[in-house]
Amino acid sequence: MENSNSTEESDSESDMSFKVIMIGKYGVGKSSLFRRFMKQGYSGAITRKDTIGMDHYKRTFIIDGHDIKVTMWDTGGMERASLTGGYYRQADGVILCFSLTDPESFNCLSQSMLEVAMYCSVSKLFICGTKVDEISRDHDPHSLVTEDDIEIFKAQCGDEVVGGVYQVSAKTGAGVEEMFDDVARVLRDELDQKRREISRIRLGAELNEGVPSENKKTCAC
Repeated sequence: MENSNSTEESDSESDMSFKVIMIGKYGVGKSSLFRRFMKQGYSGAITRKDTIGMDHYKRTFIIDGHDIKVTMWDTGGMERASLTGGYYRQADGVILCFSLTDPESFNCLSQSMLEVAMYCSVSKLFICGTKVDEISRDHDPHSLVTEDDIEIFKAQCGDEVVGGVYQVSAKTGAGVEEMFDDVARVLRDELDQKRREISRIRLGAELNEGVPSENKKTCAC
């Protein structure tokens, strides 16, 4: 099911469709984010049984007046070890989810990155810290994932492949829609850049073909 918002698309924009997957430790709020993506709001605590059967959902985002289709995939309650290559394959974006109040969930992302590198190395990465609403002044700093921790992980991933870093709450909705909008925009911009590069290379090749052979430089061996 798609968002009813639509605009008339040109040929160059008609295939602006992206697959985005969410990965992360069980309990960090992936399925709650997925329901927010489906615009179902927050429905309280989600058990492992509740997530079974959740699959994927397509939404259309209006970015600069153009339709950008994003299909979000949820793990459907499966453990990370149960995920197959098909879940990762052809993913344009990967949202790496962890709880800001659970450093262990953050440390697990290093293992997740190995699978990303194996199955979808060309994907854009988005680092998402969840449960920002649960952080209070009384929290033990050692029980939280710090911004320094996130920056170090971002550098390890490679700043050029990280499309954004977010702190959100699926419970209150804080930052969630902004993150989804940004993911759609970043993926659109990435594809636009690739298309411009391909066009530049093709134009260079066509211009080169039009140069008389006697004017082309040859190796003076």
